[in-house]
Amino acid sequence: MKSVRIQELVAATAARALGDENFETEFNRVVIDSRDVCPGDLFWAVRGERLDGHDFVTEAFSRGAVACVVQREVTGLDLGLSIFVEETLSALGQFAHWYRLQFDVSMIGVTGSAGKTTAREMIHAVLGQRYSGISSLKNFNNKYGLPLSLFQLEAGHEYAVVEMGASKVGAIAELSAIARPNMGVVTSLGDAHLGGFGSKEQIFTAKSELLEFLSENGKVFLPGDDPQMRMLAQKAKCSVVFVGEGEQNEIRATEIEQRNGQLLFQVDGTQFCVN
Repeated sequence: MKSVRIQELVAATAARALGDENFETEFNRVVIDSRDVCPGDLFWAVRGERLDGHDFVTEAFSRGAVACVVQREVTGLDLGLSIFVEETLSALGQFAHWYRLQFDVSMIGVTGSAGKTTAREMIHAVLGQRYSGISSLKNFNNKYGLPLSLFQLEAGHEYAVVEMGASKVGAIAELSAIARPNMGVVTSLGDAHLGGFGSKEQIFTAKSELLEFLSENGKVFLPGDDPQMRMLAQKAKCSVVFVGEGEQNEIRATEIEQRNGQLLFQVDGTQFCVN
């Protein structure tokens, strides 16, 4: 993460700061787990499923945090600079969106019912041979993790490939609004997390949010052997590239076989072999 001034953070999140009035103070790392705080970090107190970051403000300051982002008064705020926002999780997304816009990069969003992490890492492995860029941290693909992944961006980066997960309709749209992808990849439409969505139709709607977000200048890659994906493509304003085995695909894999734990195939006469 490049250095950011407290003044820029306050402006990006419509926050108010109390304590040390030196708005020129800088930080170059955002942390949501107080155990990971190092001197100079910014601690962001978010409420998770089990723990509330507001309960660990004192620990964060004791570990050297330059400031803590909070949404309410808690014990320990008198120990350093406090940044008050309306709601910390949404403000984290706001700030990540602002930070992402500081960089002119190709932003690639990857979603789907299965294979997201594998696709993301394969894209990163290929692009990384020629260009400088980042991919999502670990399996950080939600409204907590996506912002932290975007904070990896630094001067000189040319691309970012970020994973986008969803357990409900609207989640991909929220993540897309933060990351502003200009390219997309949908790996598959299946029954993963069906319980959270309620129906396959809802899964279809959720995954289509990425396509609807991409502008006319964007591009999306879809599995072209799946009739549902062909239907999904109708929602795209951008150009669509179909990938698969059938002759109807722009990028086509042929001579496919599995042998000794490896997948072998050809594309345009070039042989590929992956584990």
